[in-house]
Amino acid sequence: MNAWVTVLRRLAGRLPDDDLAVLRATLGAGELADLERTLLFALADHGVGLTDVERELLAGEGVRVDSPIIADLPPPAAADTRFVPEPAESTVDDQVRATTATYPTLRRVLRARRVAGDQLVYVVELAGGSVANAQAALHWGMDGALLEVVLAGEDLPPYQAAALAAGVELATVI
Repeated sequence: MNAWVTVLRRLAGRLPDDDLAVLRATLGAGELADLERTLLFALADHGVGLTDVERELLAGEGVRVDSPIIADLPPPAAADTRFVPEPAESTVDDQVRATTATYPTLRRVLRARRVAGDQLVYVVELAGGSVANAQAALHWGMDGALLEVVLAGEDLPPYQAAALAAGVELATVI
């Protein structure tokens, strides 16, 4: 399941946000057969290519990376990883605080603005636990804001690292 988390993280900023949220919720529910099928259709529908690393990770999860759908994908493009600090309070902040307060391993919550699409992004940093489960559970009730869940100290893909680096702290727990 960690390979799936990594692949979906790497697709952030490349796949439409709504599609990524559905994929993360499907992963959190443990519906891996649906996850594979939904991912393949999302990649094909939006013409999002996979890197060799992503193909290798998917192959390790049993995905047939030699499928015609994957073979027809264009070359991969890099995600736009431009984020800026977002110091202004948002109407979503209180909802995020309330939703994340129930997580015993919550470390902190940060808020940043993604330049592409001018979207508010919350980064929830946990001291431990399952990223997939937290991502799926916390997504609901975000009122359109985007969410990235990370573990403290982990090596992150560029998109999540940039969001974390630009984030303005909303709440600190431990």
